[in-house]
Amino acid sequence: MPNERISDALARGLVEAAPDALLLVDAQGRIAFANAQAEALFGYSRDELLGQPIELLVPEAARARHQAHHAGFVAAPRFRAMGPGLALSCRRRDGSELPVEIHLSPVSTAEGLYTAAAVRDVSERQRTEAALQRSEESLLRSQRLAHIGSWDWDLRTNEVARSAELFALFGIAPDLRYKRPFSLVDGIHPDDRAKVRAATADALAHGGNLHMEFRIVLPDGSERIVLSQGEMLRDEQGRPARMVGISVDLTEHRRLQQAADESLRWLRTVLDQ
Repeated sequence: MPNERISDALARGLVEAAPDALLLVDAQGRIAFANAQAEALFGYSRDELLGQPIELLVPEAARARHQAHHAGFVAAPRFRAMGPGLALSCRRRDGSELPVEIHLSPVSTAEGLYTAAAVRDVSERQRTEAALQRSEESLLRSQRLAHIGSWDWDLRTNEVARSAELFALFGIAPDLRYKRPFSLVDGIHPDDRAKVRAATADALAHGGNLHMEFRIVLPDGSERIVLSQGEMLRDEQGRPARMVGISVDLTEHRRLQQAADESLRWLRTVLDQ
């Protein structure tokens, strides 16, 4: 019938246009269908794939385990991700292996039960994630070396996420909860609290950035000079949503600056005499 032919053509068009490699496997574990993306991903032509056991595309070390998984799926078919949390790989025609994600779905036909498998190449995503992780680790190392602590203040919940280096800067053990209500007096020198409140209130009132220098008192009674800078982030409606920033220990910098100023004054005194 014309409508059936249109439906079949539409279904085939959608399958061929799918971004993932799509395979249809019968109950005996043999490939009954493969789309164009499957040809590109695995390196086999469609004719070379049809009728072959699905283990052709599985790394040799995992083939026996895969046969058991396929038998279990046929016995209890349902839509699911294959091996969630596991590192899955497929084997290409040239023997190389690629990391993949696989989603399975049962397909009932007049000829029996088939398994539809959507296979996605995740090698590029893994490379991007690895590069991002290296970048984050490098940033954390830089923060530790420079004694820079970072923070993320959620203005809607009044919670702030603090980096481990920020806790170290204030001389306290990292909070295992990581987030807790924000306080403008956490460790701040009593004489500087009013200044910090005023600078923070001004930034919130005008939706601007934060820049303030203040002293903190460590648990052992010693003092440090801290510079905090924050940037306001807004939600989709333009309302202030978060403020993210860094805090830097300026104590040593100020000590060296003071020593340099004293040396300069002494030198000027000698030259004047």
